[in-house]
Amino acid sequence: MQRELTVEQGFENLATRIANDSRDLEAIRVQPDSPVWDEDAFLAPVYRPFSLCTKQPLGSALDHLEVVAETFHALGQPHSFAESTLIRTAITASSYALWLLSLEPTQRRLRVLQFSFKDYDMWAGFVRTESRNPEAPEDLVNTAPAVLDELNERRTWIVKQANDILIGDEPRTVREYRKDLPTDTAVVKEAGTRVLGAWRFLSGYAHGLPWATLANQVQVPGTEPHPETGAITVHQHGNPEQLLDAAFYTIEVIEQATARYRLLCHGESGA
Repeated sequence: MQRELTVEQGFENLATRIANDSRDLEAIRVQPDSPVWDEDAFLAPVYRPFSLCTKQPLGSALDHLEVVAETFHALGQPHSFAESTLIRTAITASSYALWLLSLEPTQRRLRVLQFSFKDYDMWAGFVRTESRNPEAPEDLVNTAPAVLDELNERRTWIVKQANDILIGDEPRTVREYRKDLPTDTAVVKEAGTRVLGAWRFLSGYAHGLPWATLANQVQVPGTEPHPETGAITVHQHGNPEQLLDAAFYTIEVIEQATARYRLLCHGESGA
């Protein structure tokens, strides 16, 4: 963010960037024989197009940032915690998109296999949990065994493809493959140090951890420290400058990922 801008101008700038980036993303079309076209075809057996795996996280990131901008426009100030969590989610989603959109073909394929496996693994976990819920819809409970069987087949296919690509390595089982999936931290780290720093800081807000919020606390007027513990009564307030910095870091990740997506939808990977 340019420091000479007022906070209000900064949020207006953010809203404009979000709108422009959303239009740019929606305008991109996958061209025949492009790298994205090829990846979509490769993933057809498991019904997870590469274009969906990359475009949807970018749309999610933009959607979350839009709520941040709209909230400030409506209220004139941020909430104490909520916008931090929204931006953190946007960083996670956009970082996954950038990570998936590697310009190296083999790396790109291995990563989308990992992403798809994670997607199906989380879906299977949801189905298992929800099917045991006494209040779950009857059709979900009845179809759960078939859905879980199908998801097992898709994950097995994914692991086989990964093993076939990594010829020479010891073949991994589904359980071993799951253990090797990258963490959110590892994925965000690839987006850059300042993005990772913002993400870690916002994670403190998302989980309500005191360390991240100390700088934005003020003592409630008229209160005194506890005579025995020294504890003071504080009021937590939002920090719009802090949020703007993190939001613009996220916009840069989104725009970098969108540029890669456009390139891979229209031509060669450049590898």
